Amino acid sequence: MSRLRTDVKHADAAQLSGYGIAISILVLLSFIAMSVRAEETFDHFSTGFPLDGAHIGVTCERCHAGGVFEGTSPACVTCHSSQGLVRSTSRGPDHVSTTAVCADCHTTAAWSPVAFMDHTAVTGSCGSCHNGVAATGKSPDHIPSSDNCQDCHQPSVWTPARFDHAGITDNCFGCHNGTEATGKNATHINTSNVCEDCHNNVLWAPADTVDHTQVTGTCGSCHNGTIATGKNQTHITSGDTCDDCHTTAAWLPATFDHAGITNNCFSCHDGASATGKNQTHITTSNVCEDCHNNVVWAPADMVDHT
Repeated sequence: MSRLRTDVKHADAAQLSGYGIAISILVLLSFIAMSVRAEETFDHFSTGFPLDGAHIGVTCERCHAGGVFEGTSPACVTCHSSQGLVRSTSRGPDHVSTTAVCADCHTTAAWSPVAFMDHTAVTGSCGSCHNGVAATGKSPDHIPSSDNCQDCHQPSVWTPARFDHAGITDNCFGCHNGTEATGKNATHINTSNVCEDCHNNVLWAPADTVDHTQVTGTCGSCHNGTIATGKNQTHITSGDTCDDCHTTAAWLPATFDHAGITNNCFSCHDGASATGKNQTHITTSNVCEDCHNNVVWAPADMVDHT
């Protein structure tokens, strides 16, 4: 009889223990259900950090580690950092040099493709990204230049470019060859290709100066009254070898080389175009060369009495 009572007591204790476990499970399930309902009904927008994109499927505890809710920073780097408390996906070692404000370039939908590039968030130089690997770089046919892209390009678009010639490492003709950039046109005077000897890097025309050492044509090939100043209507009759009398520094004064004159003396020395017979000159014809030479008027070499 005593043994029966003991067995009943043990059975009652076991039953009570089972009831306790069941109640605990029910309480836990109820708590989980309440947590789920709270998670589903909580207006996260009210925190100033609306859950959208990939953040919609993230559980609360994924960001609120340790059950800490209030005071959690909304900055991306709070979670997306290898040193952060959450340690979510962070910038890889090959990421371009930027600030830690992920939202400047990425959206919450996905890391890539990058929605846009806020160049104000980039901390490295243009060339550190635009090297043909991390981002579009100089093409094989790019003009020889430094890697300071911003000297010519703007962050919104590559072209059109506004060239800063200070960044160019080659001579002018390396670009201004008529293919890559404007070069000599069909009416350009005959010259070498050393553009900078006459032009500046701000404006082609008018040319700053003409370095006659770079001219490959004759004087008359330019100084023909069309391309450049030529002989005027009152010019003495002569050949087109301008440098027989003129210098490349200035037209006047001229030092005449009579070897270039194609007409007789009086065609110039008529008292108008050039010195002619004065009032005291003896009465003669106008064939000056019969008595004078082309070096000096006086004294006369001889008098041809004819």
